[in-house]
Order: sequence, then C-alpha cells, then structure tokens
Amino acid sequence: MPAQPLESSFIAWVAALLIAPPLAVLVLTEVIVRVSQQHPRLGRTIALFRNVVLPLLLIRLILQFVLGMDPTEPTVVAVETVLLLVLLYALLALLNLFIQGLASPAAHPAVEASTPLPPPKLFQLQRMWGEALRTLIVVGVALYLLNIVWGVPLNQTFVVLGGALIVLAISLQETLNGLFAGLLLAFEKPFEVGHWIRCGPYEGRILEMSWHSVRLSTRERDVVVIPNRLLNKEVVVNYSLHDPLHAENIQVSFPAEYPPNQIKEVLHEVALSTPGVIPQPPPQIRIQAYQYSQAAIEYSIKIYVDSFEQTEGIRDEILTRIYYAARRHKLSSPLPSAIHYARDSHTLTPPDDYPAILETLKGIGFLTHLSETQLATLAHSTLLHRYGRLERIVQQGGGCPGLYYILSGQVELFGSDGQGQQIPLTTLKAGDVLGESTLLRNQTSPYTAIVDEDLTALLIERASLVTTAETNLRLAKEMSRFIEQRQKMIAAALSNRQPSLSPAKATNGAAS
Repeated sequence: MPAQPLESSFIAWVAALLIAPPLAVLVLTEVIVRVSQQHPRLGRTIALFRNVVLPLLLIRLILQFVLGMDPTEPTVVAVETVLLLVLLYALLALLNLFIQGLASPAAHPAVEASTPLPPPKLFQLQRMWGEALRTLIVVGVALYLLNIVWGVPLNQTFVVLGGALIVLAISLQETLNGLFAGLLLAFEKPFEVGHWIRCGPYEGRILEMSWHSVRLSTRERDVVVIPNRLLNKEVVVNYSLHDPLHAENIQVSFPAEYPPNQIKEVLHEVALSTPGVIPQPPPQIRIQAYQYSQAAIEYSIKIYVDSFEQTEGIRDEILTRIYYAARRHKLSSPLPSAIHYARDSHTLTPPDDYPAILETLKGIGFLTHLSETQLATLAHSTLLHRYGRLERIVQQGGGCPGLYYILSGQVELFGSDGQGQQIPLTTLKAGDVLGESTLLRNQTSPYTAIVDEDLTALLIERASLVTTAETNLRLAKEMSRFIEQRQKMIAAALSNRQPSLSPAKATNGAAS
C-alpha cells in the first residue's frame, strides 16, 4: 500500500514533464517571434531561456522526481549548479537590456540631415537602480547555491563575508564614498539622463548615471566622467530642470556717436528674427557700460531659448546677423580705426556709392530707357544692402521698403498654402528682383524671401520708384507686366507645390 502514493506521484511528474515542457516551448517560441520583429536583442535573450535554461531545468527535474536521485548526489548538484549559473547569465542579460533601454521601432525624425536623433526609449531602467538589482540577483543566486545546493552553513558564510567586507571597507573608502554619494543622488534626483549640467569647468549633457560616476557628453563630443563624490562637493548648475527656457547674454559695442535707441531697435530686430530665439519673454537690450577709452557703448542682448544645447549656434547666428544689419544701417565698428580721405579742395567728402549704383541702374533691363535725370534721381534714392544667409528680407503679409535688385547671392521665396505650410516657390539669383508689391498701394507681400547665400542687393526706395513710374508710362507697363507674371508664378507653384523658374530675368531680357 505505501508504494501506491509514490507510484501516483511518479506518474504525475512524468505526465507533467511530458506536457509542460512542449507547451512552454510553444509559448516561448511565439513570444520570441513576436518580440524579435521589433526588438531583436530581447528576442535573442528570451531564446536563451528556451534553448538552454528550460532543457537544464527539465534534466534537473527528471533526475530527482523521475529517476529518484537524491538532491545531494554529485550528478544532481552539478546539473543544478550549471542550471543556476546559466539562469544567472540569462537574468543579467535581460537586466542589461532594460538598463540600456528598449528602443521604439518607430523611426525618429532627424533635426538635421547630418545629425539624426537616437530612437526614443519605450522603457529604460535607471542605471544605478539596475546595478543595485544586478547585485541583489548575484548575491541571491550565490547564497542559494552555497546553502541549498552545496550545503554550506550560512553562519559560516556570513562570518567569512563579514571579515572580507571589513577589509574591503577599509581599503576602498573612496569607492564607498562614491557609492553612498550615488545613493543620495538617486533619491534626491537633482538631474537626470539627458539634462544639461555644469560642474566646475565641465559642461555637457548627461549620458548615463551610475553608483560611482556620471558621464557627460560635451559640446566638443568628448565624454567626461565625473565621480559622484566630486558632484557632492561641487556646485552643479542644471540647465534643464524645472524650466526649459534658458536666458543667454550677448555683449556687443557700438560707437557712442549713434543714439542708443537706434542701436537698441536694430539689435531687438535682429534678435527677434534669429531662429531659435523665443519671442516671449521678448529680448531685452540694455546698456552695459561706457567704454571711454574707445568712445564706445557696450550693449547687452538678453535672449531666451528653449534648448540650451543650441545656445552656441544661436549666439553665432545673432552675431553674424548683427554684422550685416550694422552694414545696412551704416553703423561703423567701435574698434579704434583711422580713415584717410584724398581731396583736391578744401572740402572733405567721404567715399560714395552713388557712381557705382548709377552705373548698375543703367544696366538693368527695365530701366535702360529712362533718361539720365530719371536714373540720377533713382540712384540718389538707392541703397546698397548686404544680408547674411538665412536672414529674412521680406515677410509674407508684411510691407516692403522698396524694390530689391540682386547683385550677388541667392534668395529663396516661400509661400503659404492657406494651412500654414511653407511651400518653396522659386530661387532668385543675380539679376533678379523682389519686393514688387511695393509698387501697389495697400498691397502686402505675397511671399517670404529668405537669403540662401550671402546677398548683396540694391534697394530702390518705394517713393522714388513710384514717382518715376508715374512719369514714365513704359516703365509702369513693364512693371505691371512683371507683377502679373510673378503672381501667376506664385499661383502655379502653390497649386502644384513645385518650385518654378524665376520670371525676373525673362522680364529683364524682354525689356532690354
């Protein structure tokens, strides 16, 4: 009679081992197939459980519950030891995946064609917590292996480990300080992965955090490793915490002869037109100091950006645009300089652009039929302007101070399709004109003009051009024909959503 329970238990285990493993293999295989499509590394890790861990577990159960071998026999101990080591390896591999983060299968759009962003993470375990969990897994498996599998008493194990820990604590004080500092950072969370921080002379974006150090990626694309114990001693500036907006201050100087309000207006216009500068809060232009040695006034431009990572590029763009804006407004450099003028009489006259402007106007197709007097009048009302790349010359829906004739460089015209989407219309080069809407009363610009290559252009002021057109019927007809062609080109480009060729040169050629 006592053999009956044993026999029934034996049959139950045989039945379980015949049914459960195939079902487990089928389930794991289906999981691997589905997971591998989006996360191949996770699929390979799960395959390790199916191909190695599951067979070893099956062998271990067969040895004890089917063959009736004692758990303390060397064969069973050896199989169980290998099983635990393989299981430990598989668990650590799985944990590493979650520490590194599971990437989303959806492609992430790139900010620039040359700098694609990494794919977003569906799930990512913070590194220091991952290391703590890894330590607990290793210690737990080791204690189970020593006490349950090999039969080593835990009291002896703890005595040995305690002595070893005391020795290690004395010899690794600096390392332990770093570990405790990492623990404090994990609970306090003054910064996270992805934040931009500055610690002492080092500034960069946090790549990863661990119990002992923080890794920063600097603007120079170098990696700086800062121990946690130093982070606890230094003042850390976090540019990303609480408020994404960052204020940046830029200093420039101009000669004291120019009215401060004029300079502030120019700087304010440049700051607002620079990509990346937030319009609210608005830029603040203030006088910083008077430089008496150079007879100059130093101005401070305070702008706000929503990405600290872009501050260097925005600063460069603002300073570049200030250069071109200063030239357009005839503002000289504050640096000490001397200008020598040659003279034949007692009157000193600075160099003038008038002769060159007059010769250029004579060569423009739709102006060649004007009289010398009319050309001279236009030349006196024409200014030479220079623009830097990405500067906006004309804004759609806004006014235009006059007609631009391009001497060198390149301009892209963009129009809105009614849904706020900007569509490329055409590319204007040397010999083309823009700003023709200035000839129409109460008419705003139908396009936005943005400089694609550094531009030099003549700006014929509206009042002078309109007056000349009113007294010259041929000029008025040619300008009307040109405006009609430009409007048709814009309408066709917006309907086809394709760039069109510039009609300006065809008009100039027909006029000439």
